[in-house]
Amino acid sequence: LILLSAAVQDFLRNKRRELDTHTISNATFDDYKQQLRYFKEFVNTDLFIYKISKSVVNNFLDYLYIDKKVSACTRNHYLQTLRTFFNWCVNRDYLKENPAALVKNAKQTEKFRTAIPADVLQKIFRYLNETDKHFLLACYLIYGCFIRPSELCKLKIKDINFKNQTIFISKEISKNRKNQVVTMPQNIADMILDLKIYRYPLEYYIIGKKFLPSENSITAKYMRRHWLKLRAKLNLSDKYQLYSLKDSGITQMINLLNVAEVRDQARHSSISI
Repeated sequence: LILLSAAVQDFLRNKRRELDTHTISNATFDDYKQQLRYFKEFVNTDLFIYKISKSVVNNFLDYLYIDKKVSACTRNHYLQTLRTFFNWCVNRDYLKENPAALVKNAKQTEKFRTAIPADVLQKIFRYLNETDKHFLLACYLIYGCFIRPSELCKLKIKDINFKNQTIFISKEISKNRKNQVVTMPQNIADMILDLKIYRYPLEYYIIGKKFLPSENSITAKYMRRHWLKLRAKLNLSDKYQLYSLKDSGITQMINLLNVAEVRDQARHSSISI
């Protein structure tokens, strides 16, 4: 017999090892940790894990979806974490069957995200140039270097090659788990120099709180919250998401360069992506 808290602790210890060997990403590990913590808080009693039934799982998901008003997509992410956790418990003989296995996903609307038109981009960049140049740099790095928000949060000043105008993205933080280099367009290189990023310690993150270089990293969620405030301020469509900056940069560059060059800068495995 094993208690829920002990099973979660064992699971996270196992996943920490997978994180250390680059089998899973930081974001995935953080999701496991946070979502299982919420599940334990909801259960509220440290039950023996065999007492966790399908109805407990359903009640938790209903609490998230109905009471906390999370999206169907978020609700399904929690369900996937529970399926993964309980499958692991079954494999460890902590459980005979997975109580989340037969719980159905909630229906969710198709994802919508669109590239940002040139005039709207100009409006965004002009506003940030006047009000928040450090957040503008973050947006430029997503737009011009095709760096994903989750990757950008982990980049350090030492990853910038000022001489060659490149940024190194290590396998420890990249989505595809490969060491790769992207080129900085001239305007981004100039902005990094104008903001005197090079004066900070090399071990500092390029983007920290308030989008200043910092010894402490932020999360992609922090960036998205800032983006939502900007979008509301400028009365922009909710189809323009933070990640849309990357889509927009790729679309713009395809009109200027060889498609294979764009593929390489975007660090995609094929042109079709």
